[in-house]
Amino acid sequence: MLRKFLIILSLALVALPAAAQPKRAKPARPASLVARPTRPALAVAPQGNRSVEVLWGGQWWAAEVLETRAGIARIHYTGWGPEWDEWVGPERIRSVAPAAPVAPLKGVRVGQQVDVEWHGSWWPAEVVSMKNGFYKIHYSGWGAEWDEWVELPRLRGRAAPRAKAAAPEIAGQAS
Repeated sequence: MLRKFLIILSLALVALPAAAQPKRAKPARPASLVARPTRPALAVAPQGNRSVEVLWGGQWWAAEVLETRAGIARIHYTGWGPEWDEWVGPERIRSVAPAAPVAPLKGVRVGQQVDVEWHGSWWPAEVVSMKNGFYKIHYSGWGAEWDEWVELPRLRGRAAPRAKAAAPEIAGQAS
């Protein structure tokens, strides 16, 4: 009996200080961390679907403009799901010049430089092997884990390099 009493008493003494302390309020978030809406408030009539390239992750990606509002555009990346759609400012969009017509390839040889279609964009690559109408390609500048076997319709002759567009200016950087 005395043992039960001591156990209950010790539990009560442990629980008492925790219950006596008032709960601390959560600190307020700094204003710089408060989420801001990503969509603009003013609507402008959409300009229709048009092909563009969008700067993302230091690289230009094929996309189409879905709508524009207050000077920014909602875009859809060609070949990607709608979860990648986003609103972008004019500093990240550029028009796509019509590509020069490229004759379809009738055959490819090992070592030939080609462009490979992947997710709606054309990527520079080299043919490294051929077997039964398939071509193993290595994407230029990418690791071997990206090598793949493709069929002829996904290949085209290497297009002439486009003139580089001027890099967009970034606020606060000196040229």
